Amino acid sequence: MKKKLAAWSLLCFLLCALMGVTAQAAWKNTSQGMMYTTNKSPGYYTGWHTIKGAKYYFSKKGIMKTGWAKVNKKYYYFGTDGKMRTGWQTIKDKVYYLGSDGARRTGWQTIKSGKTSLRYYFDSKGVRQTGLITIDGKSYYLNESGVRQHGYLRINGQVYYADKSTGVLAQDKWVGQYYFQENGTMAVNQWIEGKWVGADGRFTGVINNVGWVTNNGVRCYYDRNSNKVYGWLTLSGKKYYLTPGSGAVKTGWFKVGNNKYYADKKGVVQTNTWKGKKYLTASGAMAKGWQTIGGKKYWFNRSTGNKSTGWKKIGSKYYYLGKNGVLQTNKWLSNKKYYVGADGARCMGVTKIGSKYYYFSRTKKGALMTGWIKYGNDQYYASTKNNALKVNKWFTKGSYKYYAGKDAKLYKGLKTIGGKLYYFNTSNGRMVKKTKKKIGGATYYFEKDGAAAKNKWVKINKKYYYFEANGKMAVNKWVGQYYVGSNGARTNLTLQAGIQTIGGKKYCYDSKGNMLKGWQTVSGNKYYFGSDGAACTGLQVIGDKKYYFYPTGIMAANLTLAVSNKEYTINKNGVVTAEKTINVSGNTTGSKLAKFAIKYVGNPYVYGGTSLTNGADCSGFVYTVFANYGIKLLRVANDQMKGPSSALIKAGYKKAVTVSTSSMLPGDLVFYGSSNYASHVGIYIGNGQIVHASNSQPYPQGGIKISAYNYQTPIKVVRYWS
Repeated sequence: MKKKLAAWSLLCFLLCALMGVTAQAAWKNTSQGMMYTTNKSPGYYTGWHTIKGAKYYFSKKGIMKTGWAKVNKKYYYFGTDGKMRTGWQTIKDKVYYLGSDGARRTGWQTIKSGKTSLRYYFDSKGVRQTGLITIDGKSYYLNESGVRQHGYLRINGQVYYADKSTGVLAQDKWVGQYYFQENGTMAVNQWIEGKWVGADGRFTGVINNVGWVTNNGVRCYYDRNSNKVYGWLTLSGKKYYLTPGSGAVKTGWFKVGNNKYYADKKGVVQTNTWKGKKYLTASGAMAKGWQTIGGKKYWFNRSTGNKSTGWKKIGSKYYYLGKNGVLQTNKWLSNKKYYVGADGARCMGVTKIGSKYYYFSRTKKGALMTGWIKYGNDQYYASTKNNALKVNKWFTKGSYKYYAGKDAKLYKGLKTIGGKLYYFNTSNGRMVKKTKKKIGGATYYFEKDGAAAKNKWVKINKKYYYFEANGKMAVNKWVGQYYVGSNGARTNLTLQAGIQTIGGKKYCYDSKGNMLKGWQTVSGNKYYFGSDGAACTGLQVIGDKKYYFYPTGIMAANLTLAVSNKEYTINKNGVVTAEKTINVSGNTTGSKLAKFAIKYVGNPYVYGGTSLTNGADCSGFVYTVFANYGIKLLRVANDQMKGPSSALIKAGYKKAVTVSTSSMLPGDLVFYGSSNYASHVGIYIGNGQIVHASNSQPYPQGGIKISAYNYQTPIKVVRYWS
């Protein structure tokens, strides 16, 4: 009895608990929509639920769905009351069919009407279709209720035929004695492939070989004279190809010349359209090579005609064609290993992409390169972090500095950056610093920051050097109060007023150390200093007048002197007032000796010397002039006057022949001194003149000069040249 009582108590408790749950489940209207609440977590319904025999769908937040809703890739329709709809539904003037599961139907559907199964077609959005429709290239007719029709049909005054089984409209074909055209309408009152169809569309039995004619399955075309047509034919804008010989229209793939074409089952050559991986151009020819289609570029294999995809080497360049065959441009490819430019070609060398520059290998088929890069004599550096080249900037690698120019090439040699001059090693591009370096004939000093020293003294190995505004080291010139030599080092020579000899040249300075130029008078002597500050020597034209300056730079005045083969008369102001040519007539050996000798007029006198240019004494001058013509003389003037002994003549010395002064000829030697001893000698040049090396005074007082033969009394004349 106690067990029955306990069981009854438990049953009552469970019933009460269930009644409690039901009492708490209820509809609730919220600002977001209707919810169905419950005492179970999360406190409201979500997903699918059946309530009082009706199906509802609640969102994750518990809001009841109304209208169209997509659930698990299927579409359902819920009324304003939230109940799921099924069967035929008209929503906003469009007809839909919702299956027994509520899901919206699309495509062909067989739906029963009573005991009859009817075919309908619903588009991708589930809308029922009516009228003439084309699906997958086939045409159908659906009546105003959407039911697919079969058999002969009259639509808008035109007759059609729908296959009794499939409902597909007959197009471009005979059905019994009737012909249905390409648009599906029945042909009337016209020739069809040589057959006449009447007003009711039936073939009348009348045959005429004009136009398209099919015999024994072979379709040909005849002109108005019933002549069969061959080759290319264009009718109403459509192209056909009729086989030479048979006249049969080509269908499918065929070849004419070097080109391939494709024609449909009626023989119409297809143009401007794709055929699988091939493309038929405006002429109908299968595309080969590059083609632009719809603004996009493709590459077609020249043999197969198939469009290419992926990487393709064409000529010497690489291109990338996407999965659809479209040429890719201006983009990174192969996990940023390559980049193709605006022309689609794989980039090589320095390439600007966006605001950065990159380097693509010229030897590794365009692969992106980083780090140090060398191509020919050019070097680059690309960051290993972002792969970009250094451009227009300084950068440091290790303990060396480099500079990459606007073309990304490392600077080499002498370069100006930001107004400062730098030098970069010509083999590796490293910036040079704390170094004196000779570049192109000039010497520079690059300081610790790498910039060339300018307008300053620099102490190098305990010596001072001056580097000018252009960075070049000063040489052989005054810098302020100091003079720098040929090696650029500052000398002990300090600037003083007056004339100073530097590097073999004379310069003139005032008391402030300024270099003087032009006409200057120093210690009563006149000089002329040229644009470089050096004193002029020799013959000079200044303004429109001619002057002569001694080797010391002093201007000659109030005398007559010979220079080379000319004689000049100079007034007291130093101006040359007259000049005449010193002529040596004749072609004898003596004349040649005289002409040769006067070339050295103006050169210095050196006691004991025999050099025509660096200095000679009188007999040394004669000795060397004659030696140039193979005449061997004794060395001393007195010996030259007396002549060689018999033994010396046998040894090759020339015999002396004495001549009178009245018989002198150019090339004869004129001797001066006492009656028995010659202390001086000259070479007679004609016109009463001799050329001789006079005493040690500077020319024209001394040196090699021209004088009157009787400026002193000759003691003897000797001839060696005859």
